[in-house]
Amino acid sequence: MTTSSQAAFAELSNFSTDENSLKLISQVKNREKSIIQYKPPKDGKKRISTNRGVDSRDCEGAIDNKILLLTPKEHIGYTLKERPTFLFYLSERPTQPVVFSLVIPSSRKTIGVTEIEVASGINAVTLPQEIEGLKPGESYRWSVSIVCDENRRDLDIYTDAWIEREAVSSVVEQQLQATKNNTERARILALGSYWYDALETLYRSPENEDLFAELLETVGISLPQPTTDRIGGLAAGVGSIRSN
Repeated sequence: MTTSSQAAFAELSNFSTDENSLKLISQVKNREKSIIQYKPPKDGKKRISTNRGVDSRDCEGAIDNKILLLTPKEHIGYTLKERPTFLFYLSERPTQPVVFSLVIPSSRKTIGVTEIEVASGINAVTLPQEIEGLKPGESYRWSVSIVCDENRRDLDIYTDAWIEREAVSSVVEQQLQATKNNTERARILALGSYWYDALETLYRSPENEDLFAELLETVGISLPQPTTDRIGGLAAGVGSIRSN
């Protein structure tokens, strides 16, 4: 090989290496962009979610059904909405009635309770206009129950979690106004500590299935795979929550 050929080959090799490096850097940057980070609220209000199961003799056919509320388990999740969407997972569709409820424990006030239609996989409940919306600064407890015996509600398969409405900060508000991209909006909401709104944004964007799963993993929730057919559609719409 001539000197000029060697030089040309070396130049080509360097170009190829540089090109590969640029591709690798681009892939790493894209991967970094795909990761969503959730920032828990600074005040860190501790609220432990609870759940209750029963003996299979008391609730035949439902004992193996898993109810998983898609929310932080050890602190209150925030929303900026008056009427947020609550997401939960059922491992299978139960034959027994399923009841959603929302209460204010501090005043023992029931905001709404209703039997809901559900499907296996991810289900969603959004507060309708006809009942009282969430007030800023108030802590609410929401729950999903499988009713084993209407005359013995103590036998329900039950799990609950907490939610609190917080006013949107000026920084987050400006960032949200600057973009209509759902992926970016979800990242902004998650970093702003608005768990429920970030998760709902991804839930309603089927193309963000991976980010939806990543956000859940930030609070220790891992859903069975595959989840493609369970994300994007409203599995359980509620328009008949009763106000008590």
